[in-house]
Amino acid sequence: MRVLNRLDQIAFSDLVERAHDVQFLDQFGEKGSFTKLRRHSREYWYHRTLEPQDDGRPKLKALYVGPADDPEVAKRVEMQLG
Repeated sequence: MRVLNRLDQIAFSDLVERAHDVQFLDQFGEKGSFTKLRRHSREYWYHRTLEPQDDGRPKLKALYVGPADDPEVAKRVEMQLG
């Protein structure tokens, strides 16, 4: 297996990080809000949105984002909040 030079390693790392950012934006779009919830003495991020239903009344939908103490999750949530 060929070892990548330093510049290629940096470019690949940047590409992977950007792909993760885009995936995060696709999954947790601009609609809705992020909130921290405490479960069993730990905090977790959730993304909450109002989804329209067939009867016309909106329903609250909460998607799990990740643990609040995970630096990568916190960075992406702050990017969305910022």
